[in-house]
Amino acid sequence: MDTLDDMAHKLLARYSQISAKTDDVDPLHKGEVLEGIVNHSLIREDSLLLCALIKHFFVKILKKLHAYAPKYKRITTVKMLHRERIANLELARIYDIISEEMGFDNSGRGSSSITQLYSFVNEFVITNTVRNSTNDALSATDLNNNNPEMMINNKIMRMDITDERMIQYARNRVFSSVQSPNLKVALLTSLNILTAENKKEAADRSQSL
Repeated sequence: MDTLDDMAHKLLARYSQISAKTDDVDPLHKGEVLEGIVNHSLIREDSLLLCALIKHFFVKILKKLHAYAPKYKRITTVKMLHRERIANLELARIYDIISEEMGFDNSGRGSSSITQLYSFVNEFVITNTVRNSTNDALSATDLNNNNPEMMINNKIMRMDITDERMIQYARNRVFSSVQSPNLKVALLTSLNILTAENKKEAADRSQSL
């Protein structure tokens, strides 16, 4: 994941340089330089929905970690979890238990679910940051409202994660608009796990009544 972050920063810097040298290009089209490296044809609103669902999926992983071992509540992101498990055998063992229980690949390889999902969110942020920075028509307020990370957080705040129709809609979009086999598997795996976890939590609540 550190490698992905480094790549993202270099990519963003590279496209900023390209943008500065292409003043004769329509600002609305400069962001299209990223289109050649994406592996899906999702519209922005659907990508935004999936980013928010991915964040919810990551939160469920962290909640399970904190439930298994409260001493690791200081770990607040999946990125921190992947970093610290390298030198912490106990943490690595607990994370393996969680991934096996939930049913996802936590290996960190390029094709693994976590890496694919992390890359998807990264790509959404980069693409929309570049598009915003090259659109001279956007006001300061528009730039703030279109900040990709803020967009994801606002989506999370507004959504009902227990809405199965929403999750099924996301599945349908993945089936129809994601070409990369690894990304498709990762997205569908996370959505299926969200559905399963929602059902478990609903069952637990009904039993406690």
